[in-house]
Amino acid sequence: MKRALVIAMLAAACVDEAPVQFSYVYNSIIVTSCTTSACHSSLSRAGAVDLHDEASAYRSLTGRACDDLAAPIGGYVDDADPPNSILSGLLRRSGPTGMPPNGRLADSEIERIEAWMRSGAACD
Repeated sequence: MKRALVIAMLAAACVDEAPVQFSYVYNSIIVTSCTTSACHSSLSRAGAVDLHDEASAYRSLTGRACDDLAAPIGGYVDDADPPNSILSGLLRRSGPTGMPPNGRLADSEIERIEAWMRSGAACD
């Protein structure tokens, strides 16, 4: 019983502490999974989505520039209902219509992106 309690407490302490800032989402998820030469790089911009740098990615995903805080969040992002955003729908879909097309992101990565949206989808 005591051992089970200790294990449960340790498991609870192993919460993912990664930040929900856009810079983290961009550098740790988008750059590695979405900016290949065949997808959303400065060369291809598939679907008119430019993810080649952080500012372009933010603008493509949210429909506003980082310095335009007065503009509403839109585009692929829905900060009021992240699981039902266009972006989440694309990321959770499998096969050639899902993103990335060569295989889904890990659920933890999708959840991190949704957490960023839920926190207001700030450009930080």
